[in-house]
Amino acid sequence: PKGSRAAEWQGFRDNSLWCVDVNDVLDANLDLLRKVYKFYTSPVAHQMSLESAMDLLANKADNGMNDRDALYCYGMSKMTVVDENNDSKRYESILFVEFLEMVCRAADLKFSGSELESIALSRKVEHILDDIFAPFHFRRRGVRVEITEETESDSDY
Repeated sequence: PKGSRAAEWQGFRDNSLWCVDVNDVLDANLDLLRKVYKFYTSPVAHQMSLESAMDLLANKADNGMNDRDALYCYGMSKMTVVDENNDSKRYESILFVEFLEMVCRAADLKFSGSELESIALSRKVEHILDDIFAPFHFRRRGVRVEITEETESDSDY
């Protein structure tokens, strides 16, 4: 997708995904994200399939994504498969950590080209979580901010 930061493979991870604000949003909602992920796994597979990931993003979540968008987010979230010639089946399912990245890429893609394109990825993730959680009747949890008291020695640093 043109214009989207999610179009960068590693750059998206380094510059947008791997930061405290995004981590805080995901961490606050980790148990709900695990429930969504588990809903799509079987007792045998223990991983979300490509079809399930696409169903979630393109059908269940009301986020305006189509199959192509969902497949793009899925594919960009996959880690390298070391022996892909002999282990190509690993491309057909997504690990939980890849699922988290897929959600973040979907959040960035959703706002690409819109007036909200420049808002922080963490805010975009909050919006996409609302979309993803709605079919499950889950309510996104806000980030809890803890304020620490400043001491006199803090000014020395």
